Amino acid sequence: MVLGIKQKCFYFCAFICNKLMFLMKSKIVLFVAGCCVWLLSSCLDSDEYTTIEIAPNCQISSFSLKSDSLKGMEKVKFTIDQLNGQIFNADSMPYGTLLKDKMTATIEYANASSVGSMQIRPMASQDTIYWSGSDSLDFSQPIYFKITAYDGMTSKEYKAWINVHQQVPDSMTWEMNTALLPNETIAEQKVIAYTQGETPSYYMYMRPANGSGYKLYQSETKELKNWNELQMQGLPAAGVSISQIFEYQGSLYVPTLTGALYRSSNGQDWMQVESAPLVKYLFGKVNASEKQKSVLAAAVEQEGRLLYAAMDEQGAWTMGKEVKAGFPLTGFGVTTYAAMYHEYLMLVAGRDKDNQLINTAWGTMDGLDWNCLSNEDAESFVPREGIMLTPYDDKLYLIGGLGASGKGYKDMYSSTDYGVTWSLVDTLVVMPETFEGRGFSSVQVNDDQFMFIIGGKTAKGQSEKNEIWRGRINRLGFDE
Repeated sequence: MVLGIKQKCFYFCAFICNKLMFLMKSKIVLFVAGCCVWLLSSCLDSDEYTTIEIAPNCQISSFSLKSDSLKGMEKVKFTIDQLNGQIFNADSMPYGTLLKDKMTATIEYANASSVGSMQIRPMASQDTIYWSGSDSLDFSQPIYFKITAYDGMTSKEYKAWINVHQQVPDSMTWEMNTALLPNETIAEQKVIAYTQGETPSYYMYMRPANGSGYKLYQSETKELKNWNELQMQGLPAAGVSISQIFEYQGSLYVPTLTGALYRSSNGQDWMQVESAPLVKYLFGKVNASEKQKSVLAAAVEQEGRLLYAAMDEQGAWTMGKEVKAGFPLTGFGVTTYAAMYHEYLMLVAGRDKDNQLINTAWGTMDGLDWNCLSNEDAESFVPREGIMLTPYDDKLYLIGGLGASGKGYKDMYSSTDYGVTWSLVDTLVVMPETFEGRGFSSVQVNDDQFMFIIGGKTAKGQSEKNEIWRGRINRLGFDE
């Protein structure tokens, strides 16, 4: 906008008057205002013109707060969203922070000379008032800031607030997410994460309680909802150890009670692996590293003995030594981890070859040489089977299982040393009161850091609970 000297004087004096009327509290101020009016009149009598560019700008360029009672408030960084007119701290303040005392705000503008006035509307009081820039403000609720330019027409409004975490960061919040299969009574199940092509999904293999054979359901959502039945063929009608279905090199493998090994390249169509030895138990895979090749670990029966065995990527089998006393064969929890530049497979708890419950952890780098990792002198959980075992929050978590009485536990243990020692978790990260102790649940963790507990039996011989529980440590869901 191009203005002459008259207009320039007019807007300058109007700006001064506006400011003075905002601060008008005495007769002296009225006198000064009168002088400005006289000056305005003089300006309008001038015939001199010059060309200047006036661009009203009401944007806030910097925002900070300071509090006498809340130390460190001045270091909190505020984001200014010019498009949506919002001012907030993206990194929320700690849980329990109290915003009970007023604070002083320091505001800088993109063009301070073009700002005429500032009005505020605190939601705590709902009053709209002019703000001098120095009065302290109540930020217990959001405050609206309205900046008006010197022309009296250009304005911009911002909503400013302070984010405070509403959850205890290290506690775990649980909810029963959804029914598993509302129209099925499940005798046993196992859920695995399985990717076909570029579509990640979850496959649930289950045996109905009131029928023969096995069924397959798939969920393509990371919330493990909307299970759709898929047609499956090739598996025997009974005797399949579905709790020992494992993925290896893109295919799925499962043993039967008679020692037959079945393989599927898509999870639906199964064929017996004719070249396999008598595979009695599968334990999972050892991942490859720079120092080792990947293998599928198992226990096979040979000449009346139960031996450790491993299948490589080409399908070739290598036999190891006889399975050790106290080694878990059924009902174990399984996970993999990396340490000291090697990959490991770990089994925890379960029943050994004498059908005894155990409470130890075992690890291997090649599927052939297994060692007990547990510290015999350290306190541990009571022997059990059907535990849930999963890496989570840079620890290993062990949940539940069925004890010697056949009833389900709901306790939780964590290990920071790869199963050597286990500590009972009795605060913050615990199962809710409404969660029934159980064993033989499937456990999965999605990319949003939610842990899912799927099904499970509250006692030996019972059907699976038809439900899915979802939990997450609160801070794992906080924005970075």
